[in-house]
Amino acid sequence: MMDKIGDIIIEKNINKIGKKPSSEESFIIDFFENKDFKFNYEEYRLIKLKGDTKEYRIPDFYLKKYNVFVEYYGLYNSTKDIRTEYDFKTSIYIKNDIPTIFLYPHELGIIDYVFHSKLIKVLKLNKFNLKKQLLRYRLKRFIYKTSTSSFAILF
Repeated sequence: MMDKIGDIIIEKNINKIGKKPSSEESFIIDFFENKDFKFNYEEYRLIKLKGDTKEYRIPDFYLKKYNVFVEYYGLYNSTKDIRTEYDFKTSIYIKNDIPTIFLYPHELGIIDYVFHSKLIKVLKLNKFNLKKQLLRYRLKRFIYKTSTSSFAILF
């Protein structure tokens, strides 16, 4: 099954069988589930991206409701070569106008703040035309924040 997001061709990742998320990716999965984000884990392949040396890329997560991908760069600080590869991957995503949030290991301790800030930043970019998703996210966040504070006042 092939689909498109803007000019980007995506297809189902048929090689996913048996793939287990890393412990950090599991942490992000827990975060998404606790915040009621609907997501897909390594479900899609981005095909033939401009300027890429690879035939396709498999983003870690896709938030369909917001049309945003999430990449976790878990090994970013391990070696210079891996960091260079991650930086190249980031440049490919940017060059191809793929709405993506890039997360790094040092951000996991403050993931709620970091994720919220980065999602707002991506959704605000005019080139992605995600104003409806921005409104949806802000409303969701407002309802979540007011419902938890109202609950705290009752007790």
